[in-house]
Amino acid sequence: MLLALTSIILSLLFFSISYCLGRKNPSRYALFTGGAIVTLMLSPLLHFIPKLELQLPFLRTHSSAPLGASDSSWGVWVLGFWVLGSGLLFIRLAYHYLSVRKWRANAERCTSPTWTHRLHECCSLLRMDTIPSLGLCTEISSPVVTGLIYPQILLPNNSAEWSEETINHVLLHELGHVKRRDLWISVASHIACAIYWFNPLVWLLRKQQVSQCEFACDTFVLSSGANAKNYINAICDVAETASKQSHVTLALAMADKASLKKRVSHLLQATPPSSKTLPLTLLVLTASSALAINVIRPLQASAPLPQKSLLGQEVDRRLHADPFPGNKKKE
Repeated sequence: MLLALTSIILSLLFFSISYCLGRKNPSRYALFTGGAIVTLMLSPLLHFIPKLELQLPFLRTHSSAPLGASDSSWGVWVLGFWVLGSGLLFIRLAYHYLSVRKWRANAERCTSPTWTHRLHECCSLLRMDTIPSLGLCTEISSPVVTGLIYPQILLPNNSAEWSEETINHVLLHELGHVKRRDLWISVASHIACAIYWFNPLVWLLRKQQVSQCEFACDTFVLSSGANAKNYINAICDVAETASKQSHVTLALAMADKASLKKRVSHLLQATPPSSKTLPLTLLVLTASSALAINVIRPLQASAPLPQKSLLGQEVDRRLHADPFPGNKKKE
């Protein structure tokens, strides 16, 4: 119950900040939302560290009585129901992992000189030391980035028909995911949802993170020198040729028709340059709040002993009375 209550408090705090501050410029607070999800994912580990009990008069609680048999059985049922839901979601996560492994195994290495030349140029522009590999996969219809340790950009078969400008935009977008470590945040969000599957606020926070992640990558492409209108044409062309593709946890697709309208509207707006100071400050404050909620405990005061009734006092007086009071008088 404490884990559920903690997740509700933290997710409400995180989602409120992310939603309110990200309405005007969602790409700016993607860092905060991602850090909030990681904090939620790691929050259960804080239950295993020593607790700090403080004497807080307004939060002082009395030690409760031990649980009865009915309360214990009810807790077992709740725990079993939570384990069942989390287990099913972790199984789905494992299925997605196997699907991505199949994609990577069946992908053919992209040997097109245009793609490889553009890839090295984009990596040099972004000052990336690690150059992801390129692969052609028949099971996808939109460019995706996979691989937590060894990133790989998978391309659909129709990528050979794209113009050089579209190729450049696609590579910048996918490399933006790699440089920002968005795939790691995506996996963390699914783990958090598997742990707190009963909390709808966590699912809303994950949806917010996915949306802000795409906005941030679009802004990342524009900051690299791309023209906004040409980039909009590129993502629209990619989305037009992309069929309905199942989303997997360990891959991030570029063309998402559901958020395409919002992304185009955001790209056409003149947004101020983003700063990492405010998101990092908010993230530190919220992480400190999570630590305080999990570690600090109010000092439990022992419940006062009940006063004995008059009948009980009379019984005690007679039990401790001298059975031979006459002997004292003779002495």
